[in-house]
Amino acid sequence: MAEGGDIEEIEREPKEPKEQIVKRSILMNPRREGGANIVIENAGLVTSGDIHIVNHIGQDGKKQKTKKAKKPLTNSTELPSVEELQYISCRLGARWKKLGRKLEWDEGFLEHLEHDHPTNTEERNYQMLCKWKQAKGEGATKKVLAKQLADCGSGDLADYLHGQ
Repeated sequence: MAEGGDIEEIEREPKEPKEQIVKRSILMNPRREGGANIVIENAGLVTSGDIHIVNHIGQDGKKQKTKKAKKPLTNSTELPSVEELQYISCRLGARWKKLGRKLEWDEGFLEHLEHDHPTNTEERNYQMLCKWKQAKGEGATKKVLAKQLADCGSGDLADYLHGQ
């Protein structure tokens, strides 16, 4: 625990010798009223001041690769089903915030989701997609979602909507 008990830093060595990134978890928990809890995990580089995270690492410990759609995007005007939203939520990973912005959510809403679901990324993603579907009503089509998924580097998930 750092001086004053405000910052706790945990550093662990990579599990395999080929990994070049030291995995770190930093937890900042100010004791002041209204202070924020901040957790930074699996980042290749973190700097202080304005926080910069470079080389984001996915939950599996590997850098997420951009995936392009292999099929033409769907033109379906159907609303995505609960099952489709769950499938996407489980596989969206670190691109959730980029998708949220493309679905026209503001930063405050995205931060609220992050605060409500700090460790359960699947639930956070699912709630974001359900609230988008609810807010957009008939405009929340598979076509719209597929385009936004493809635009944020999740073409494989856009392809999934095409096949459904």
